Amino acid sequence: VWQGRYEPAEAGFREALKHAQAASAGSESSALFASMGLAASLWGQQRLEQALDAALAAERVREAALRLAASNLGEQQSVDLQDYLRPSLDLVLAIALADGSPAALQRAWQASMAARDVVTSIQVQRLAAARSADDPHTRALWQDWRSASAALARSQLADEDATALSARRSAVDRAERALA
Repeated sequence: VWQGRYEPAEAGFREALKHAQAASAGSESSALFASMGLAASLWGQQRLEQALDAALAAERVREAALRLAASNLGEQQSVDLQDYLRPSLDLVLAIALADGSPAALQRAWQASMAARDVVTSIQVQRLAAARSADDPHTRALWQDWRSASAALARSQLADEDATALSARRSAVDRAERALA
């Protein structure tokens, strides 16, 4: 792709996709890289509709990987991971802008809105499940999270120093991971 040899790159990425389809979204051999490469090679050939399809496929793999990983992470770690995995969404947006058609822009907008919701929806589901749990252990974890979150909020409102805020954020993170 970087050499401008888009057709051979397309063939290589299509072959890689055949082998990556069975891999878990969170694995290093997932279809994410191959889908992004395919999108870039198609974009280089100005086959923008197909490029957008491939970029959106990469974005779906990215979201699946994020959902899988974030289910065991705290909110800040999930946001950091989402930012790290962001290039597939950037590729979707760039191709849609290059295409410029209302349909392409609509598809990119929808993907962008869905991407923004991933971490939030995981956190909301986790907290709702913990809040309504009958299990005493889970209820205790829920209470720990509530206490840590309230302490962080009080520290932020009191404009405490960076060391105190960092300690409160760490406590919230530990409580979130335990709850996960």
